[in-house]
Amino acid sequence: MNISDVKIFEHNLGTGNVTGKIAILFGGLSASNPKSYMDKVVNEYVGNNPYTQFIDIHLDNPWLRVVISGINELNFDDFKKQRL
Repeated sequence: MNISDVKIFEHNLGTGNVTGKIAILFGGLSASNPKSYMDKVVNEYVGNNPYTQFIDIHLDNPWLRVVISGINELNFDDFKKQRL
């Protein structure tokens, strides 16, 4: 599989013994079936590692995937109306 058109952003999550990573993958703009193409890209990226994947629910943007590893080990804070 040639994934030379795929761009990726990666950011490590957590500190100390808590490890995780968020990755945003973008590609398959010229693929005849971008959903299937990006399914294969994510599969190649994660290998046999456990992960959580987010996909646009309506597939309005099938070229974008968000993948998070180690989500169960992250330290979450209580939500107190934080804003971006």
